[in-house]
Amino acid sequence: MNCFEKDVSENERSNDLIPEHTSWESDFGAGIGLKRLRVVTFNVHFFQRGFSTTLRGDATRECLEVLKTLNADVLFLQEIPESRVEEAIGALRGQLGLRHAVAAPSADAHVLDPSFGVYPGERLHVICASRGALVRSGAVPMGSGHAAFLEVDFGPSSSSSSSSSSSSSSAAVAATPKGRVLAYSVTFRSSSSSSSSSSAAVAATPKGRVLAYSVHLSVRCPEETRLAEATAVLEHARQAVKSAAKSAGGGAPPLVLVGGDFNQPVESDYPAREWAAMAADMTRAKLPLSDGVAQALRERGGLASAFDLARERRPLPATSAWNGALVDFIYASEESRPRAAENLRGLEAGRSRFSAEASWAYYTSVSDHFPLVADFRVDV
Repeated sequence: MNCFEKDVSENERSNDLIPEHTSWESDFGAGIGLKRLRVVTFNVHFFQRGFSTTLRGDATRECLEVLKTLNADVLFLQEIPESRVEEAIGALRGQLGLRHAVAAPSADAHVLDPSFGVYPGERLHVICASRGALVRSGAVPMGSGHAAFLEVDFGPSSSSSSSSSSSSSSAAVAATPKGRVLAYSVTFRSSSSSSSSSSAAVAATPKGRVLAYSVHLSVRCPEETRLAEATAVLEHARQAVKSAAKSAGGGAPPLVLVGGDFNQPVESDYPAREWAAMAADMTRAKLPLSDGVAQALRERGGLASAFDLARERRPLPATSAWNGALVDFIYASEESRPRAAENLRGLEAGRSRFSAEASWAYYTSVSDHFPLVADFRVDV
């Protein structure tokens, strides 16, 4: 049993601590009008069991079962082979009910070497998917790759679409120098609606707007490469926040979510002695001890890890990947940090706000990364 399998064996019982989640439309608490928004990120290792270049067979079915169990409202996926993108998005829509999704090609570092024996020469993709009402979707250029971006709404006006009488679906594919960007949308229509589109707009509302980015930063690269990639996402988010605020006519700011595989552990996440040992290993491997991304997300983007934001504090997982490091994260707006004096209904009646409740790692060996889960309270 290798160290990764040992981590799974020793910790998988803690998966039972993650509450069952039906959907964001279910009450967070009886009679108090709150909703639970679940966010999940998962690097699926191109749907292969094993770790890194050691492959032990297809795990597509098992990955989907994990995703069904976690039942995300906003989902970030990494390492989807280009030839599997449309299939993956179809499964997210058909089996998980994630009606909007966009896929985008990752950086040059994430092109599979033929020596892997599977998907030779294919560029891996990221996917961002959601149940929320679609505002817009697209791919955000960042270096030689892209982030997958969705702007969706979880306000009260968006939930009404789920009870409509008919639906339609559409796919939009756009070529990029590095691959395709696929946007897939299922738009539910009422009898008064005459058309649908993968970029269909929803009614502007100051309640429940979410800006979601799925990222897979470069690996085995100069530290400035990942910082430049993250900076590109932060600039897009800055403009998107301004646009969302303008279209909504003010009100509560949108929740910004950046989730994925960042390929860099952060010193502040470890006890000093443990970090010293990790730093020695990284130095021997000629890997940077810091790439400045976490600092940039915090200082320039006003974002923090969901583990740090959550009301329910628990020890950080020691690792999220086969290499024994915590490199996967869900970052969210600092405004979602619960306030000490905040009551259960929020401070301002009639104003939606997101509040980070809890975050977990889900221990499984179906990939060489663990899914991360973050629950947010939504006062609608």
